[in-house]
Amino acid sequence: MNVAFVSPQRQVDAIHEPPRGGIQIGPALMASLLKERGHEVHYLDESVRNGGWQRRSLSVRKLQPNNVRGIHERAIDRTWEDVQTEKMADFRTLSPDDFLKKWSAFKRDGSVERIIARIGVPEEETIEHLRVLGVEAVGIPLAASANYLAATSLGRRIKRELPHVRVVMGGQHITADPEAFVRDNPWVDHVAAGDAITTIEAMMSGHLTSKIVKGGFQKMEEYPVMNCDLFANAGYSTPPTHNYPSGLKSVDWMASRGCYRDCAFCFAGRKEQAVTQSSWDRIRAQLDHFVASGIQELVLQDDAVLFRARQFFLPLLKEMKSRGLSWSDNGGVEFESFSDEIVEAIIAYNDGAPGKCISLYVPFNPRSWNENMNSADSMTKRYENSLENLRRVRKAGVYVLTSLIVGTPDQTRKMFNEDVAASRKLITDGYLDSALPLSATMLPGTEWFTRNGKNIVHADDWAGYNLFSTHHRTDHMAPREIEKCMIRCVQELADVQKIGGWQCAFA
Repeated sequence: MNVAFVSPQRQVDAIHEPPRGGIQIGPALMASLLKERGHEVHYLDESVRNGGWQRRSLSVRKLQPNNVRGIHERAIDRTWEDVQTEKMADFRTLSPDDFLKKWSAFKRDGSVERIIARIGVPEEETIEHLRVLGVEAVGIPLAASANYLAATSLGRRIKRELPHVRVVMGGQHITADPEAFVRDNPWVDHVAAGDAITTIEAMMSGHLTSKIVKGGFQKMEEYPVMNCDLFANAGYSTPPTHNYPSGLKSVDWMASRGCYRDCAFCFAGRKEQAVTQSSWDRIRAQLDHFVASGIQELVLQDDAVLFRARQFFLPLLKEMKSRGLSWSDNGGVEFESFSDEIVEAIIAYNDGAPGKCISLYVPFNPRSWNENMNSADSMTKRYENSLENLRRVRKAGVYVLTSLIVGTPDQTRKMFNEDVAASRKLITDGYLDSALPLSATMLPGTEWFTRNGKNIVHADDWAGYNLFSTHHRTDHMAPREIEKCMIRCVQELADVQKIGGWQCAFA
């Protein structure tokens, strides 16, 4: 077969969301598998290909009041740079209330209105490139609900203009409700419900009759070594745009999948997704390939990187260090499990020899026992030893950040104020470099969506389904108040922390 995996151009909220890009691990692994099996495979990320990251067009997207379906969008003759300059000038001089009078997505008449930035090559260029490549099938990831419009628009256009090309889609959003997705997008040839690694070849070949193809949750043994040659010329920048800027050539990677915590806000921790870890033969082969490809830094995206730490994480550090690889963690280091033994191994990693630990994301996310408390204070008091270990790794030269989730279903104004105060103290006392404000998102398939999905302001507000843009109300806060708390968090911590554009739209 001649196939392509295509990540469409980004569509982001230009006011509240920092543009973030990077290799999508799932499509890269499926592309690697088909390449290994002898197929002609193309990996395209249209947000970066052909200078796409610098190609940005703006529009205003308006959604009608009272959740009336339908999207109204019009192009605006302004540049990304112009809007960002004006926004930041207002952010520095206006109160949160006055800033949101101008820039809030939530209007007084109940409508939702966002300035949308399209980042990457336009659809017509993607269609023409696929035509030139002569592909027979295209896989389009819909890993996050925020990509819904970009992914479905591209898939629909491929079927219209290249009707002989099979369109296969999958990802978290589809897995949460594949029947609804197929009902709303009848043009799609196949969708993957669950993992696609064991079904992708059959879907791409057209040998299946069912539109919904169930893949379940697959163990790491089903996954191949990620082939860096496939995306060597994709257009990704060094340093990347989604993690701490080390200046090193990096790649996102997962040595394990699944989680054991079953958090209310997360899709990865569903009970059927137990942790599965790669074999050591596969890990060594992957690390050797990374080194041969010139990779210098691994950005770990594992959801439970410290699971069975003595048997897995600590030996993994030794394998990476022996190859001189630096590493960061973006998937989230489990604060509860941040033990002396783990910290001593990280400190030893930064011994001056080639390879170092650069940054760690250590979230104080709400658990079932502290949903009605402020997360930063309750987590750090319960796990005091883990807290002291944050200070120890910072002294070893590691950038340590956490997150402050705003607008959770249970959060009150009092809890938010306490979270900001606790985060400030953790920074000033030397435990953290920064506390990153994230807007709670009601992701389909999660407990939060079940409990609070009814409070999403507009069903078509796909751009609101990200870590930075508010898209909902709660029993305690209106949508604009959640936005206000996001602005307050950045402004009120600005004198004690420094954050970058990869962390916040107001850096």
